[in-house]
Amino acid sequence: MNMEDVKRDLKAVDLFKKWMLRKLGDNTDKEHWLKMSYEYLLDRLKEETRELETLLLDDKVSYKHKKVILECADVANFAMMIADKARLGKIF
Repeated sequence: MNMEDVKRDLKAVDLFKKWMLRKLGDNTDKEHWLKMSYEYLLDRLKEETRELETLLLDDKVSYKHKKVILECADVANFAMMIADKARLGKIF
């Protein structure tokens, strides 16, 4: 990978991080993920993945770029929550 690719990747990650944080901010009224079970988080990850798949396969939605990005952020956030629990050694 050349330096241009690395710069482009870093920019993409930085922009995506902002979408993830936006979606997390929309849910500050909910219980923190460290208090949620792996089973619940995995079920939500699967649900968000299904929502993303449905959106991507729906050819009736003409302009859906922002919706796709937000669904991807939801998927990423639930994966991050599971990873964070694992990082901390949480077993419940």
